[in-house]
Amino acid sequence: MKQKNVVQINEVKEERFFQQKHELVLKIRSFIESKLSFNRYAQLQAEFSQRSEHTVPPDFEDGFFQFWLFFCHRYESGLRGIEWFFQSQEARLSPDEKTMAKRWTGLSLKLVEAVQKGDDYVVFEDVLTKDKFTVNDTSENIPEFLPWYSTIGLLEEFGDKYYFNGVRIFKGPTNLYQAVNRVQNLVETEKLSNEQILFDFYPEILSSFLTEQIGLVKEESKNREIPEYILEYEVLNESLLESFLLVERGFILDKDEAGKKIISWVGNWKQYRDNELEGEVLLAEVFGVISIEKDKLIFTSFDQQKTEELKSILKNVSLIVQFVSEKIKTITLPFNAIIKNSFAQMSKEVPPYFALYAQADLLSEIDITIPKYNHKSIRQLVESNQVVWADTWLKQNEYNLYQQVKQQFKKVEVTADFNTVRKLLKLPLSAFVKGGAERHTSVEQIGNPYSQNVIDKEDIPFYEDLGFTPSSIDNFYAKDLVAFFKEKTFGKGEGTVRKYRSSVYLIKEQFESQSLESWNECDESFWTKMIVEDLLEIEVVSNSFRKDFFSTIKALTKWIDSNKNMSISKSALKVINDTEDWLASGKLFQKA
Repeated sequence: MKQKNVVQINEVKEERFFQQKHELVLKIRSFIESKLSFNRYAQLQAEFSQRSEHTVPPDFEDGFFQFWLFFCHRYESGLRGIEWFFQSQEARLSPDEKTMAKRWTGLSLKLVEAVQKGDDYVVFEDVLTKDKFTVNDTSENIPEFLPWYSTIGLLEEFGDKYYFNGVRIFKGPTNLYQAVNRVQNLVETEKLSNEQILFDFYPEILSSFLTEQIGLVKEESKNREIPEYILEYEVLNESLLESFLLVERGFILDKDEAGKKIISWVGNWKQYRDNELEGEVLLAEVFGVISIEKDKLIFTSFDQQKTEELKSILKNVSLIVQFVSEKIKTITLPFNAIIKNSFAQMSKEVPPYFALYAQADLLSEIDITIPKYNHKSIRQLVESNQVVWADTWLKQNEYNLYQQVKQQFKKVEVTADFNTVRKLLKLPLSAFVKGGAERHTSVEQIGNPYSQNVIDKEDIPFYEDLGFTPSSIDNFYAKDLVAFFKEKTFGKGEGTVRKYRSSVYLIKEQFESQSLESWNECDESFWTKMIVEDLLEIEVVSNSFRKDFFSTIKALTKWIDSNKNMSISKSALKVINDTEDWLASGKLFQKA
């Protein structure tokens, strides 16, 4: 009951605070307007619009103009509006109004961004001074929360929290960076303090804050045209066609309703794992989409090579479909826009917005070059000490993704993981990521989960030769080890076959003993355990076998890198080189 009473008292105080602010603003407005002629008022309005480059939305323009008149613009006396008002009207104000008006004369403009979220507050940081302010999280004060929410405005202390004073618009980190950059340039050219610049050049700084995509390079401001390939076929036997396509590797039935079937052609499967998630998200690239309706098949794709490949596939089933036409449609896109069509699959227990997190694929995105940043990737920006650009890019993407999830699903219970990438780049962590420093996600290449692991009859002797059993042939490494062994021993003598058989057998045994799930887990600790702890501590290992074993590991890991688009050979090579150095120095006992 006591806690409830305290809350009610605070609500009454807050309501009185807002009412007092409103009444004082009306008095300031009346005072300023009484001092300005109609022509002078219109001149100032035109000046504000021109200096702010007409960037203020029409619905907000009058509010921002009056804010500038009250708190920023200096009149002939050299005083700002609030200073002029207080000097002239102090004697006519009530004690509470006088206290508030005097406090307003001392407020300074700030460029702030949200850096932390609590139950009933948001911590904002002044990006120029690094001062932090605990701001009350109410709809009147902060209309909508987003990570790294940013604005330019005045902050007024009331009770144990701060409140925004006056009109403001919240934007993302990129807009804030643009405004900060404008301030820093003006400080350098005008030789004034940050505080003076923010007041004297408020319209210009506001323009930089509200303008989207300042600093685009010439090519980014253009549009580009991309071709969309369209094939049309007459369907002669729909049931046979569907059976044929779904047996073909990579075709998945997406939708079957109201006499229309949608089939996606997918590949390049990946698996997204997240320690805030039970299970995983499977992702695949969509090469093209087939729609079948009323004896007509339409295939659309942006990939010319895949379009030609489908034509070859369907050419072999002329009794099922008959080619009708082929055409190309041109689509105009912004220069940097990328058409990324992907297929996501997950269990019912997984919140659907995790598909968006998986599709963001930040671990890959940080290595894609960006024209705006002189064609450098985010990783390259960090490596070249251009951390502000990289940090702003990550913040903006976190802001955008949170906003997208909130718009689609109304509520964000588990935020996207931007800390795995930040740890990788050695950047400060985001306080908005659920799980904080302990959050971890990964994306790895996998085989087609819909394909059956069928072993060719002629390969059975190889599986048996390498010690595989019916219970182990489905392990992820089985087909790869057999394929590697076949490739390296084809047409070779018994000595070579024996060398690879013995080494690959031992590698297979190591996999089985450690219960690995993917090649990505073959890190330095894995190779150290295999080579140092499990092999070289056995005194009967000869030098010749050691050399054969090491060369097989080198060859296998390079083969995996090449065939599976991975990079496990570096860690294996490091352990081998270190081990050979130890052996040469006599630190490890080895029997000749």
